Amino acid sequence: MIEQHLFAPNPSTRRDTIPSSSRWSPPPEGTVLINVDAAIFVLSRRMGIGVVIRDHTGACLAAYSEPQNEVVMPELAEALALRCAVAVAGEEGFNKAMVVSDCLSLVQRLKSHVEDHNVVCVVCQEIKLLRSGFTVFSIDHVHRSSNESAHILAHSAEHFVSYVVRNFFLECIWKTLCNDVI
Repeated sequence: MIEQHLFAPNPSTRRDTIPSSSRWSPPPEGTVLINVDAAIFVLSRRMGIGVVIRDHTGACLAAYSEPQNEVVMPELAEALALRCAVAVAGEEGFNKAMVVSDCLSLVQRLKSHVEDHNVVCVVCQEIKLLRSGFTVFSIDHVHRSSNESAHILAHSAEHFVSYVVRNFFLECIWKTLCNDVI
C-alpha cells in the first residue's frame, strides 16, 4: 500500500503542443525502445531520472532510476535524463535503440541542426556524441500517457538511491508495463 502511494503518478501541468502517439508501440525486433523521463523535486532542489528499456515483445530488459542534486530547470532535467538513458543503453550493450520522451522541446532541439549556447545545448551535444555509438538510433516525442513507466521511476528517485534492474520487472511499474502491451 505504501509503495503504491509513493509511486503513484502525479497529475501533470505540462501540455503537448502537437499530436503524438498516446499508446505504447513496440520497436522492431532486434531494437530496444527506451522510455525516459525526469521529475523535479523543487523543495529539495533535486531531480529524478527514470529509464525503462524494453524489447519488441514489451519485456522489460532494464529499468533505471537515479536522483541528482541541484537541478530545477525542467528542460535541463529532461536533457540530463535522456543523456543518462543513452549512456545506460550503451553500457548495457544495446546498439539499436529508439528513444522516446514526453518533452517535446527537447526532442525538437535534438532533431534540429541549429545550435545555441546554453546549458541544455551542452547536454544535447553530449547526447549526440553518445548516440554515435549505436548502429540504429532515433529519438521521438510521445504523449505522457505512453511514457508512464519512466515517469513513475523518475518520481521514485525522490525516495531512493540509484538502481538498475535487469530482465526483471519492478512492482511499481508492473501494471503500467502490462497495460502497454494489451
